[in-house]
Amino acid sequence: MDLPFDPAMLVLAGHLAHAEGSRLRRWLLYLLARRLEVPFLRFSHEVMFGRRRALHDNPVTRAALKSLLFRPLARYGDTGHPMITADVLRLLDAQDAAIAIGPCRCRVAHGHDCGHTLETDMVIRTGVAAFTKAFPRDYRRIDRDDATALIRSFADQGLWHMVFVHCPSRAGVNEYAVCNCHRDGCVPFLLNKTYGQEGFPLLRGEHLAGLDATACRGCGDCRAVCPWEARRLVDGRAFVDPELCFGCGLCAAACPNGAIQLRRERPRPPLRTAVPIA
Repeated sequence: MDLPFDPAMLVLAGHLAHAEGSRLRRWLLYLLARRLEVPFLRFSHEVMFGRRRALHDNPVTRAALKSLLFRPLARYGDTGHPMITADVLRLLDAQDAAIAIGPCRCRVAHGHDCGHTLETDMVIRTGVAAFTKAFPRDYRRIDRDDATALIRSFADQGLWHMVFVHCPSRAGVNEYAVCNCHRDGCVPFLLNKTYGQEGFPLLRGEHLAGLDATACRGCGDCRAVCPWEARRLVDGRAFVDPELCFGCGLCAAACPNGAIQLRRERPRPPLRTAVPIA
């Protein structure tokens, strides 16, 4: 796979360090940023759509990739969970450390242009030190007001927010980045769509999209923007499949009639102990 070291060792070591602020945790996140993330994203995109597609088309190698690489890395190494704009803004308000912005790691990896601004990878908490050290020319520090304005602008462009976590476990998650994603370019999303929730699991967002049937006009705008294919029209009204909804909030923003109701129905994953990052 042309990765510089065994990803399993990174995952194992990450679960030995329980505090977000530990030196091992910070070093592992830097290692992820500097050496592992882009090669993994590039390789995964090539398996799904590029020159390594034969690995996906062959049922034996596809099953091996799913069981031995994609599922373990998402389950124990690094994954994301969608978050609505209001919750992301509250997350930024709670930051007592620097925030930084840089280029989308997925588009750096595969070079696909989805038509949106490239600078959509916002790093927070321990992610700031890791990514500004790994890529000092690519990431710039911003203040909370700038971060808030950027998140609002990404939402206005129809991007959804995916908060990424490092080495998730029942003990908690380390939130280190807010990626702003599009269905054409986000590799973790595409892996989830290609291999399913059991093949590349994402953490579901806290919200589920409900519907005010009296306000719905059956225009289909919510269906058009839903990246999870959780919506369809039934008898001229929108229907939401709760098993497919990841709670990104794009449908509520797109509905011209205010018929979408976002209900907080899932608990937010607990956070690991954090320390201020200079």
